[in-house]
Amino acid sequence: MHIKLLRKESDALLISFSTVSLLWIVSLFMSGFLVSYILIKTFEKGKTFKGIAVAYYVHRYIRLTVPYLTVILIQGFLYRQFVTGPFADNLKLGYDGCKKWWWANLLYINNFVPWSGPAKCVGQSWYLSNDMQFFVVAPFFIWLLWKSPVVANKASVVYTVMGCYYRYRIRCCIWDPQRRWNCAGS
Repeated sequence: MHIKLLRKESDALLISFSTVSLLWIVSLFMSGFLVSYILIKTFEKGKTFKGIAVAYYVHRYIRLTVPYLTVILIQGFLYRQFVTGPFADNLKLGYDGCKKWWWANLLYINNFVPWSGPAKCVGQSWYLSNDMQFFVVAPFFIWLLWKSPVVANKASVVYTVMGCYYRYRIRCCIWDPQRRWNCAGS
């Protein structure tokens, strides 16, 4: 067996992005599987989603938001009290982002807001927002699958095609030096 050394920094980046992408896909799949399982068990008991909707959303929001708010408060507002030294300025961008965009994190839309610029509040929390957005729309699709599998399969094909189109549009756009997106055909 021959071990090839990494020759460029880009090789290491490619490997790390591949690993992170795989972990993200697996954890998102597990989250969706568990949500589906819980909702299907609820439907089998004869309960409707209207009867459990408030508890379904409020329980998850509170469960995730309390520790998340703690992280936002520490990174965005209290870090200056604790962090000193030559690298303290590296956290300034997160501090500025939290002062301006803290509300987007609490609404779980921080993967869309801010629309431009690097100043994000707790940038690594994009996964929480992504997962919460899927959690919000999941009951509709699971109910549709429960009531009419044929319609649900057609809806899945439509959303898959829409997702591929959206991904294609993003990949075809080029970031130019004037900090604007230059998309061919738009």
